[in-house]
Amino acid sequence: MKIEIKKVSDLSSGERSLINKHRVKEFDGEAAMDFNKKENLDSEFFLIKSNQKLVAFGMLTPVIITYQNKKYPILGFGSGIAIEKKKGYGRLLMALRIAYTKSQGKTGIGFCGRHNLKRFEAYGMKTKKNYIKRFIYVNPTTWEESKDPDGDMIYIEGPDKLVSKMLKTKSIAYCNKPHW
Repeated sequence: MKIEIKKVSDLSSGERSLINKHRVKEFDGEAAMDFNKKENLDSEFFLIKSNQKLVAFGMLTPVIITYQNKKYPILGFGSGIAIEKKKGYGRLLMALRIAYTKSQGKTGIGFCGRHNLKRFEAYGMKTKKNYIKRFIYVNPTTWEESKDPDGDMIYIEGPDKLVSKMLKTKSIAYCNKPHW
């Protein structure tokens, strides 16, 4: 087994194609990623390979959250997919991304459907139902705001205690990237 962490720019065209194939298969036709979009260029992919074959992948992307006029650099947990199911690759992928987030001294935040909450809790993440509504993306060019009306938050609390602070108020968190 081989584990790699690659910047988006370092992914091969074959890896990009395979990642998008499985994002679309797991989620929907809208889930394909534009690897050349500015907001994706600093993302990193965790790749798990077995016998030189990609068996699981997941993304971490740097995000700046502005909350109560203070900026918090976090890591956004993007779609993690075990291509080969029931072999422990998904659990390993999450363990790697959680350990990396902690080693960077960051808060990690992601979003998922309600049916996945128990799985993420089993991986050691905390969850908060319907919390995606508290995060608003502001387009830096048009200043248009957008939010996703449906989703639950998964998170790893970092030393900045961002999530604990958010849980004490009803204030909105503004993101520099669309929901990852």
